Amino acid sequence: MTQPQPTAMFISKDVFFWPVVKAAATEVGCPLVIGSKPTDTKFDSLGADDVRCCMVDLAAIELADLPSLVDSLREKFSTLCLVGFASHVHEARLVAAHEAGFDQVLSRGQFSSQVADHLRRWLDMGT
Repeated sequence: MTQPQPTAMFISKDVFFWPVVKAAATEVGCPLVIGSKPTDTKFDSLGADDVRCCMVDLAAIELADLPSLVDSLREKFSTLCLVGFASHVHEARLVAAHEAGFDQVLSRGQFSSQVADHLRRWLDMGT
């Protein structure tokens, strides 16, 4: 019996960027669930062992909410690689995400330039 492919989550309000991440997930062969906020009902049906990677557009989250977001995601998903990204000019967001406990924090350019390659690695990190 084969294991189901782990799912990735993507939280971003930038609907024009969704297809970029969706194409990368398709290339990797990974199911992807996209929502504009962490409380999106699309995420409600995901179980503790379903999600291996969660990519967060830090522009979609208030800085003060980052620690509670990390805590709630880590509590809900047993094996999770948590990745945050933001424009390089939003250094405070990048630093805050790192301090809140994200596994990896990237500039938007670093994230978008090789999403599929990153996604393969992040899916493996959760195992």
